[in-house]
Amino acid sequence: MANSSSYGLVKKGGRLNLKDLRNKKDGYNKNLVFIFVASFLAALLIAYMAFIYFNTQARIKRLVGDGEYPEAIQQINSILKENPQDLFGLKYKGMIYLKLALNQDMLSLDESKTLEYSIKSLNQVLKSGNKEYSQSDTYFFLGLDYFLMGDQYFEESLKCLEKALELDRKDHLVKKYLKENGLRLRFNSRLYSITLYGLTGYVAFSLERYHLASSYFEKAVQEEGSVVIYHLYLALAYRQQGIYDKALEGLEIVLHREKKKDIVEQAYLTMADIYTSKKEYSQAEKYIKLAQELSSSADSYYLLGLIYETRGQIATAVKHWRKTLSLDGDHDLARKKLVRYGKKYK
Repeated sequence: MANSSSYGLVKKGGRLNLKDLRNKKDGYNKNLVFIFVASFLAALLIAYMAFIYFNTQARIKRLVGDGEYPEAIQQINSILKENPQDLFGLKYKGMIYLKLALNQDMLSLDESKTLEYSIKSLNQVLKSGNKEYSQSDTYFFLGLDYFLMGDQYFEESLKCLEKALELDRKDHLVKKYLKENGLRLRFNSRLYSITLYGLTGYVAFSLERYHLASSYFEKAVQEEGSVVIYHLYLALAYRQQGIYDKALEGLEIVLHREKKKDIVEQAYLTMADIYTSKKEYSQAEKYIKLAQELSSSADSYYLLGLIYETRGQIATAVKHWRKTLSLDGDHDLARKKLVRYGKKYK
């Protein structure tokens, strides 16, 4: 017969001690109640903390939307004080400092730490590898930071912008951001609304990656509401690749759509440059004269000098190159021509 003590019971006088049995049950129930209450309170605390955290996130988003950046930064710093690796805080800190930089005068950015703060925060987000936060808009913000830092950072800018393009085909966060907030950058003394394709094309063009630049500008000119500056840079990229017919087509679009004097002048001079390369000198001279009706620029005199050089009128060419340098002392092409011919035709 099995010993009843093996079930945790004690015989007393041949009977089961029911008091001992009751006490064991009561102890077991108390542990369960304690565990349940502790779990419930822990769940309530977690829910409360989550409520506070997400409510803070919502408040920060509202502040950013209203342009209340200093207060938003204060809220974000509170989050990052508790957790320096908080990805929401880091991403929004980077975004806010970028917005502050965009609101500054571009010349003052050289002395500002604003972009550095933005870059540091956004890089921390990307290094985390978290896909929820490492989306297209994060790469776009970082690419824009590097773009604003100057042409010595254009390589980093191009890498980030291309990654943003790759990811944005799926999540459309950059497209949404630009639609809601816009992005205006200055080209040729005029502000233009810029898209992701347009900005990436411009950075590639500045890095003299003309084939890559033209591939992005080809997409940019097809976008709804595309700006005329895309057609100009697409034409310039084609010209650099020796694709003259497409370049001329693009410049005709610029002349048809643009009324601003300096853009029209640049289009005329680029056409003159193309016709000079094609050895169609009468056509080149025609567009130089059209450009000079708007402004007597250094480039127009340099191109005229090239035409006179091809005709064997070197003295007249030298005269035009000297005029070029008088208008633009840093015009290296004219200076090289004068080094070659200057002593003979002094």
